[in-house]
Amino acid sequence: MSENPFDYRQARAYASHFGLWIGLMWIVSFVCSMRSFDHMLLGHLGNIMALLSFFALVRQVKNYRYIISDMSLLQCCWMCFTICIYAGLITTGVQALYFHFFDNGHLADSLSNMFAQEEYRILFEQYLAGQKPEDVIEMIQGMSISDIIVQMMTINLTISMLFAIFGGMLAYRGKVRQTE
Repeated sequence: MSENPFDYRQARAYASHFGLWIGLMWIVSFVCSMRSFDHMLLGHLGNIMALLSFFALVRQVKNYRYIISDMSLLQCCWMCFTICIYAGLITTGVQALYFHFFDNGHLADSLSNMFAQEEYRILFEQYLAGQKPEDVIEMIQGMSISDIIVQMMTINLTISMLFAIFGGMLAYRGKVRQTE
């Protein structure tokens, strides 16, 4: 363990570097999720990538804590949140490009095809009583790209907060190794 006090500037630089890697993992997860309507296996791959990004986040914060500077629980949470914010900004940028240039209504078409199948329609009506699948599809089709991006940014921020709390707690667990 380093005997240096926690340096926020150094930690922010580390967070921006590793935020790029977490962001790339989230981008792969997002693209797999968007294409999962056509290839179901891609949806599972996207979910696995999202889970792996959480464990990679915890591992990197622990490594920072062990090698560079010991951190308190609050500092571990701050570091996780900062990494996730950088990752979320990168992911939101790619999501904006995806919906602007590549989607071309694929999401809404895939949802309407999915809800055309009776088992999905029944499942949807069980979980969202009072909502009709047609209303949801019409709402999605009526959204502008900026509306979708705001929704995606909100989702990314929510994920960042959850990852920060739980990731910070896991990264703080355990004693810091003593080095000589």
